[in-house]
Amino acid sequence: MIFSGGDPQIRTYEKGIFRQVLDSRGTLVLVEVFSQGTADAPELCFTIRPGDALSEQGRTAVSGIISSMFYINEDISPFYHEMHNDPIMASLIRQLPGVKIPITATLFEALVDSVIEQQISLKAAHSIEKRLIRATGRTLEVHHQNYYGYPTPDMLAETSDRTFRACGLTRRKGEYIRGISRDILSGSLDLENFRTYTDTEAIIRELTKVRGVGR
Repeated sequence: MIFSGGDPQIRTYEKGIFRQVLDSRGTLVLVEVFSQGTADAPELCFTIRPGDALSEQGRTAVSGIISSMFYINEDISPFYHEMHNDPIMASLIRQLPGVKIPITATLFEALVDSVIEQQISLKAAHSIEKRLIRATGRTLEVHHQNYYGYPTPDMLAETSDRTFRACGLTRRKGEYIRGISRDILSGSLDLENFRTYTDTEAIIRELTKVRGVGR
């Protein structure tokens, strides 16, 4: 699992349970995702803590976030069809049927992470990301334990150079992240709108207009 060995106060996978703080329309909750099914009859379950933090509508929203993160509703059979004649990929598919790559909870997190991860090792980038979340994100207390949620655009829009530097970011990358956050707040950058695009090149053309984002 990609999150094995992660920060237990931010996001981790341990003993068959994936844990992460998610933001459901402004309310932070700790979700625990685990499997109760089999390979032939998969069933993914989750719990929310605190249990009374969300309405039924909020729980539905969290379910949607989890489904997106784990590609629950994505049909990967077209990919399998395309890779049928590739000996390496076909072998991997036979060994790992149904495996999908998990993604971030939000497009904003994905974009900020991509800026952080530029031109450095993933190990170093992940350490920086954890420090940034702890330094700027909101805190959720569950059973006397603090957990940290990913910072929102309004939080990072006002983060100082000093804080970015303390987290391990260069001044330039801090400027990029602050700029992206402010563009989102002003409405000049609408990441959610990209979900409606069907042309990957069109998304690339739009994103590469953003300072700090290259092809």
